Amino acid sequence: MSDFSSPSIENIVAATTSSNLNGFILEVFLCGLYCVVFAHAAWRLFHQRKWILVAFLTIQWMISIVVLALDWFATNLAYLRRGDTAFDTAQTLYYLGFYAGKVPVVEWAFVTIQILLCNGFLIWRCHVQSGKNIVLTIILSLVFVASIVLGFITAFPTKKMKDDTYGTLPASIYLAFVASSAGITLVMSSLLVRWTVRGKRLSVKSFLLALVDGAVPFSEVMIFLAFLAVVSLPSIYNSGHIRKLLVDEVTVYLQLPLPQLAGLTTAIISLREARKGLSSQDISEPAYSQMTFTRTILVPKGQE
Repeated sequence: MSDFSSPSIENIVAATTSSNLNGFILEVFLCGLYCVVFAHAAWRLFHQRKWILVAFLTIQWMISIVVLALDWFATNLAYLRRGDTAFDTAQTLYYLGFYAGKVPVVEWAFVTIQILLCNGFLIWRCHVQSGKNIVLTIILSLVFVASIVLGFITAFPTKKMKDDTYGTLPASIYLAFVASSAGITLVMSSLLVRWTVRGKRLSVKSFLLALVDGAVPFSEVMIFLAFLAVVSLPSIYNSGHIRKLLVDEVTVYLQLPLPQLAGLTTAIISLREARKGLSSQDISEPAYSQMTFTRTILVPKGQE
């Protein structure tokens, strides 16, 4: 009698190849959306002379492009150049590091930096929105520093972690990093949403905008990754369990587009702040300029 709790080789190959390919397609889609939002935000912030924020967004965008290029290289190598069979594709992904919900060390270093940059941006936003509350900023910063240390360890594992036969130590360090990042984003998202809707008449549109301003999508993905990291611990399911295979497959769908989502989060928030800053100025543009982006003339209100 066969053990239905243990996946077959065919199940593992199918899960590995399908999740990585579909995850890459999702990553490409989010990257295209991210590029459009980034260009719009950078253009507005550039004209408002917010150079530091433009440089910050540019660094994040460059990291996202590097990660996408690495994923494209791995996908091209596994599916086209060495993908004579599904088994060959899965084996190539395994040797490249794209298996069991993991990514290669070099790429994971960029992913970690992208997550930390997004968290740092949200801490700065919470600091401003809270009226520069020092206590809140210190607490968030301490957790942020801890996540930096844990992220550095996960990106560049020590010899002891590499020699861990059962993978308990690397899994625990990864769980601590994801959990700390998820915790800090959850707190910041909750506070930002609360401050956004406070004193306003709540509607569906304002509620959805509050979710965007509060980086809720990014926060939810990090929380879900933390949950998956818990159930991925060797003490929960061993590597030969069918549920572990399902967890690994879902993790791939979340991890591959994560750098694009982190960059998209900061770009959308920056774009909305740039538009608020422009609308708060006591100027207006003629309709002709708005439609063609030419012959822009700033006219004081009351003198149009």
